[in-house]
Amino acid sequence: PNIVAGCYHVDMGELHIVGPTTLAQARTCVSGRACSLEGLTGNFMSNVDRVYIMDTCGQRHLIPRFASMGAVASVAASGTVVHWGHGPPGTAAGGQYRLCWCSPVRLQENVSYAGNGSNHTDLSEFDCNSASPEVFETDVGSLLLLGPAPLEQHRTCVSGRVCNIDGIQGVGLSSFDRLMVLDTCASTALVMRFPDTGLANIVRASGSRATWESGHVTAAGGIYRLCWCSGADNNFANASSSSTCATALDYAVDLGSLLIRGPSPLQQEATCIAGQTCRIDGMQGIHWTRQGDRVALLDTCGFKGVVPLQVRAGRSEPIAGSNGSAAISWGSIPITAAGGNYRLCWCADESMLLENQTSNDTSLLIGNKSNSSRITPCMREEEFRVDFGTLMFRGPSPIGVGYTCVAGQTCRIDGVYGVKLSSADKVLLLDTCSSTDALLPRFPQPSVLMAPPSFIRNGTSRSDGSNELAVTWHDIVTAQGGQYRLCWCAAEAACSTQEHYRADMGSLTIVGPSPLAQDRTCVSGQTCLLDGIEGMHLSAADQVMVLETCGAKLVTLPTKLESWDVVSRSGASVAWMEPRSPASKAGNASSPWQVLLVTSAAGQYRLCWCSGSLGNGDSPNQSIDAGNNTGGLLCGAGLLPVLDFGALTVIAPTHDMQQRTCVSGQSCVVSGLGLLNSEQSVSLLGADGLLIADTCGTTYGARHFLLPPDLQNESGNASSWQLAPRSHVISTLMGGTYRLCWCAPDHVSGGPCSAQEQFHVDVGSLQLLGPRPLGQDRTCVSGSACFIDAPRLGGSSGSRDGSGDFLLVLATCGVPTTKPGLPSVLQVHSGSENVSTANLSTARRAAHVFFQSTAAGGQYRLCWCAAGYSCSTAAEFRTDSGELTLLGPAPLGQDRTCVSGHTCKVNGIRGLGSSQPLAGRFMILDTCGSP
Repeated sequence: PNIVAGCYHVDMGELHIVGPTTLAQARTCVSGRACSLEGLTGNFMSNVDRVYIMDTCGQRHLIPRFASMGAVASVAASGTVVHWGHGPPGTAAGGQYRLCWCSPVRLQENVSYAGNGSNHTDLSEFDCNSASPEVFETDVGSLLLLGPAPLEQHRTCVSGRVCNIDGIQGVGLSSFDRLMVLDTCASTALVMRFPDTGLANIVRASGSRATWESGHVTAAGGIYRLCWCSGADNNFANASSSSTCATALDYAVDLGSLLIRGPSPLQQEATCIAGQTCRIDGMQGIHWTRQGDRVALLDTCGFKGVVPLQVRAGRSEPIAGSNGSAAISWGSIPITAAGGNYRLCWCADESMLLENQTSNDTSLLIGNKSNSSRITPCMREEEFRVDFGTLMFRGPSPIGVGYTCVAGQTCRIDGVYGVKLSSADKVLLLDTCSSTDALLPRFPQPSVLMAPPSFIRNGTSRSDGSNELAVTWHDIVTAQGGQYRLCWCAAEAACSTQEHYRADMGSLTIVGPSPLAQDRTCVSGQTCLLDGIEGMHLSAADQVMVLETCGAKLVTLPTKLESWDVVSRSGASVAWMEPRSPASKAGNASSPWQVLLVTSAAGQYRLCWCSGSLGNGDSPNQSIDAGNNTGGLLCGAGLLPVLDFGALTVIAPTHDMQQRTCVSGQSCVVSGLGLLNSEQSVSLLGADGLLIADTCGTTYGARHFLLPPDLQNESGNASSWQLAPRSHVISTLMGGTYRLCWCAPDHVSGGPCSAQEQFHVDVGSLQLLGPRPLGQDRTCVSGSACFIDAPRLGGSSGSRDGSGDFLLVLATCGVPTTKPGLPSVLQVHSGSENVSTANLSTARRAAHVFFQSTAAGGQYRLCWCAAGYSCSTAAEFRTDSGELTLLGPAPLGQDRTCVSGHTCKVNGIRGLGSSQPLAGRFMILDTCGSP
């Protein structure tokens, strides 16, 4: 029916409506804090009233994450104060909500209600509880809740980059608000390795953007919570965040998730072997295996430094596999890092990413906007900031260590350090590790098809896996001095060829001569100085010995070069010395040594070296007297050096073993001599040729110089040159055995060989057939038959007595004479031969000559000429065997005069006789000796 207000004139009384008097009572709260509403106005408000926060009053739609789901248990101060403070603060999304009221009482019929509601005993209960939100139909007003909205604002950042959060939405946000990354909002579970413990230090653009610009995020990959805290005070005025957002417990509003892309967990461990390819499986992370993502091995992640790898500066290939089981590989190239514990450092390729967007967008934003345009990410060490674990490299460490061994000794290296080294590991010495070059010659390492020498002693391991070993080579090192590489191969790897030894563990310096073919030449008869010896770390204490075989065989005929030498000038020169003789010591009191003259026979010997200091190994040198010596002795002390570093060629005339024979007074040709080295042959021919002497190199005894020889190559062989001495007559030496002595003039200080003592080199013997001694004097009487023994001979290999030889009496041997009465050539007769003349017949036992001379008395020379040679002229009788004293008148022209009829007396007859005047008888004849 139609209602007309004018019809209702009768006032029955008052109608009191219990409830809020104003329905537009607006209030404000902050998400994440306790919410209290004061000063609500209304009629007959009671502390048993109830208020519900709803989107629309009377509708069953609750507010998520609001304290008590938006319902208030009681209203204080007679219904004027509403407080949600009996539990944790609400963390609902920011927004404008409705304050919905409900009274739990109902008036009874015919009962008046007076007063202010202080007495309610006459009221009946009404159902106003949170289980029935539809009864909260009275809309008191609005509640403005400050905070982010919605609460599913998910974002993504990348570990290793600066994290920026843009597009944060909400109600009443301001630049004083703060954002913190936590595992759970309003908890103390901070995220490790997040800048500023996860607290965003800058929020700009009215709270819509947060950044962690103080550093790069290096947290583990995972899903974390973005937790919000308002910077407003309780009066909703902006305040310092230090007072309102002091602890992580203040960050109660979870506005969404933060996905950190990266490896997880951060304590992953793996092992690889130095010198081998490296692949590690089962690595874990969150969205960390994109095409451009990489892992690098560094000492410290994110810091520029020397990367200890040779493969792409330590950067891996693209990560393969899934989040929970990824594989990281450094390709097919072996890694040659030093043994040690390296950091696994991850870098994300963000070159193609878009900026973060709002809502549920999970695209990525990395630091500065300019980073999105890069085309070469993950190329620098500084980009690999995320340390997610340890890669243990098994192998030697450090790898730049230098070790030293000495040639001629065994080699042992102590103090080899590394990580997880094993006594089964192997070491090879090469010029360059993993090269295909041949093994170092004369170093005691087996061929590539055999197991190389191995570590011999396990050291003590430490907690980080590092330990110490020793390596040895039991055989003697006879390689040339130099610096080589010690190349390592793990026991569990293939170690059959040089290429497998890729890990360079350091250098090995071999002390000794280098190269090993430092051939030298000395001249017999001269001092021997070897200049310009090259090598590694040679010293003045080193010594050299000349042997037929180094370490094993002395020179067959001692040469004095097998004694130790004195090495001077840092080992670059060698000169042999010997003690001075007692006579020479007097004038050289300060120097008891003198330079040794080399008197070796022509030949090629070995130069054998020994270090003057001990090496790392035991001394392997062989003792001359007994066995092997392992006592680590220095050079000398009766040891033979084993290191052969070249040949010593001794230049001297070579000769065969045949005995040479010459005849006194005849031409002498010494054949069978040669020179070992034709290249130096011309300079070895002196102006004085050979010397015939009793002893070479002395100043005493008989001597005779032969003319210098000619050099001839009769065979056409370059190594078969012959010395062909010129023909020369020897008549000043008595018969006997002599030495042929040689001197090289160009090597004698002061000029050509001219002194007997300069001829030191004995090149053989010479048998000189001739009278011995030379002073075999005889006496005869002029005009009488003379029997004299033939000269005794020397230099004869048999029982030759001179029979058949010839004698000639001359004033000077070899020079024709004009003196009359001397006999012609006399032939020597054997002792058994009868000699008969007109006046005498006799037999003599010794070889002899018989003659009768009418020459003037005097002293003549008995000149000898050997049988078998031309002995017909005085010039051919060159050898003076002695003096012939001829007794008789001299001169022969002592004329006298007598007078017929008078006594004739001849006085003053001069001559050579046994008394003066000359004894004898005289006869006057027309012709002396005629009847």
